[in-house]
Amino acid sequence: MNMLLMLLVGVSFIVAVTAALVVLWKGKNSTLNRWLAIFLVVTASWGVIVNLQSPNQSDLYNLWVVRFTFVAAIIMSYAMVRFVLAISKSKIDKFVRAFLTIATGILVVIMLTPTVIPYVTVLETTIVPYRTAAYYGVAAYILTMSIFAILMIYLAIRRTRLQFARRQLIVVFYGLTAGIILAATTNIVLPNIMNSIYPARYAWVAILVWTLSLIYTVIKHKFLDIRFAAVRTAAYILSLAMLVVVYYFLAVVISNVLFQDGRSIHPTSVVIALILAFLFQPVKKFFDRLTGRLFYRENYNESDFLIELSRVLTLTTNLRILISNASDYIAQTLKSEQVSIFVRYHQGRFVTGGTDKYKKVPISDIDQLDAFFDETGDYTIISELSEDKTIRRMLLSHQIAIVLPIIRSNNRIGYVFIGDRRTSGYSQRDMRVLSSVPNELVIAIENAISIQEIKELNDTLQQRIDNATKDLTTSNRQLLRLDQAKDEFVSMASHQLRTPLTSVKGYIDMVLEGDAGKITDQQKHLLREAFSSSERMVHLINDFLSVSRLQTGKFMIDKRPVDLAKVTAQEVDGLRTTASGHQLKLVYKQPKHIPIVQADENKIRQVMMNFMDNAIYYSPEGKSIDISVAKEADRVMFTVKDHGMGVPKSEQSSLFGKFFRASNARKQRPDGTGVGLFLAKKVITSHRGGIIFESAEGEGSTFGFWLPVAESELVGEDRNDTDDNK
Repeated sequence: MNMLLMLLVGVSFIVAVTAALVVLWKGKNSTLNRWLAIFLVVTASWGVIVNLQSPNQSDLYNLWVVRFTFVAAIIMSYAMVRFVLAISKSKIDKFVRAFLTIATGILVVIMLTPTVIPYVTVLETTIVPYRTAAYYGVAAYILTMSIFAILMIYLAIRRTRLQFARRQLIVVFYGLTAGIILAATTNIVLPNIMNSIYPARYAWVAILVWTLSLIYTVIKHKFLDIRFAAVRTAAYILSLAMLVVVYYFLAVVISNVLFQDGRSIHPTSVVIALILAFLFQPVKKFFDRLTGRLFYRENYNESDFLIELSRVLTLTTNLRILISNASDYIAQTLKSEQVSIFVRYHQGRFVTGGTDKYKKVPISDIDQLDAFFDETGDYTIISELSEDKTIRRMLLSHQIAIVLPIIRSNNRIGYVFIGDRRTSGYSQRDMRVLSSVPNELVIAIENAISIQEIKELNDTLQQRIDNATKDLTTSNRQLLRLDQAKDEFVSMASHQLRTPLTSVKGYIDMVLEGDAGKITDQQKHLLREAFSSSERMVHLINDFLSVSRLQTGKFMIDKRPVDLAKVTAQEVDGLRTTASGHQLKLVYKQPKHIPIVQADENKIRQVMMNFMDNAIYYSPEGKSIDISVAKEADRVMFTVKDHGMGVPKSEQSSLFGKFFRASNARKQRPDGTGVGLFLAKKVITSHRGGIIFESAEGEGSTFGFWLPVAESELVGEDRNDTDDNK
């Protein structure tokens, strides 16, 4: 029985000290953690000292053990009060704290003198201390401090409105109350009734109650944010305890039953110890899995949470549905009682959404939050920790635990409101994950706002068109103005897009030519790629603008005398940088005496550019591209011949259709649009000309066109042959 009692005392001591070390390790600079660790260490020491009393020892030995037992109890009650003051955030006067500290120190000194317990009587089975009046004064002081601690916890529970914090305090309240009752019963009440200190040996029960209630609060309600360390420590202790019990049982059975030699330790015990040492890791893994299942059911992976949140945000472009879906997902993952999102958008409008039965924050309170963030510059509000009493009361009235502002381009466009957690409080890990939520939201919200504004604009335009259709006669002028405004918009948009791209091309070309200093080969390669991409963007803008005009019937051909040979030379020179970037050579020999044609020069240049651009992008490196202009009968012919992939024969008949692209071209260049060839055919047929096309898959293609000669007019001046084959 003595062996079992000492084992229980040892287990309670190890559990309490281990818990104290974990608490101190996770927050050595925290007043709360320090006093809790002191309280646990003193209670563990108190439990051990109580069990050092023995009738087999001298009177003097037992006298000092009893005295030190009361010293530990005095310090324990003081540490308990300091811990309770820290956890309840109770503010007491510094003179009161000083009085408690001085009173505790005086009582410790008095306890070590004969004033309280002058002597003890050691009987056959027990120890009887002589109790003076001071003894009962010390006992009353310990009980008073304990009752004061319980009262402070109770008042903190009444004062706290956050549910997870209330749950933490309630568990601590019940644990302290039960432990104090057990400690008073075993150390004061029963010893005085039985005139024996024997019941004090069961002080380990109070220690276990205190410690286990703390562990339960840490694991179940995330008290002090040391849950992971506590769970893993518990698994480690359980593993050791299980192996110790197994070892003790097997050693006793082998020594006393099988061998019957009466020795407490048999050589076979060494073999058992070695076997159990090898079993430690498997047993520890078992308890790790067990504690993980018990205490981490609501656990989630941070990266998976953000990935899934991003997916949820892409499911819809409706702003109200988007923020409701996001709120539901956040609340479901973090087990929040409520989550809502407030977003401002066009011209002071706002939208709000959230989980079922969420508490809507009035716009007046939103304005109050704006003022608070403008003044403090904070990025997050944790309502219970906010020093601003007005903000704290306002958020608690809406049952909001956390506020996260949504910021776009240094402007707050809204807030994420998160309620209390249903199972426990939010840990530092939760706060780290939540801090990423506004960044994920802002992109989706921007897209949704943009689409919503476009839809509203479209709805407005459609409504105006419908109204105009009902009364076409009276609205004719208005429709003309709208049509003119649309043309101006399209023209302005194309101009505004092309102008900066032209500047970009110019600057890149200047850098490539060395105007900004010497550049490396790698830089030159990258700049050529950028130049090529910007040039292609200009072509795409021109193509789409032309297609748009075709569809609206405003595609006009402005014919003027054009020298195709000269225009071709200019376009070839403009594409040499792009071709060089793809390690290709453009071969063009400008011919003499090419007749003038009547054509729209800008649109013909666009067609030439499309043909040559396709040849560059679909030709393998190291090849040449042959460009030619020639007169044949009464027409002038322009051709571009490459040695690229060619066009599959089965797809050639559809090649000049709008948005059509050959299958092999889509694989090599997925970003193509399929409007270049369609537009080229429209332009050439509008000039009363024709398309030239030949291709063999895997061998190359020839694209071109012919235009009729302008009334047999020839170029009036000779030109020198120019060989651009450089």
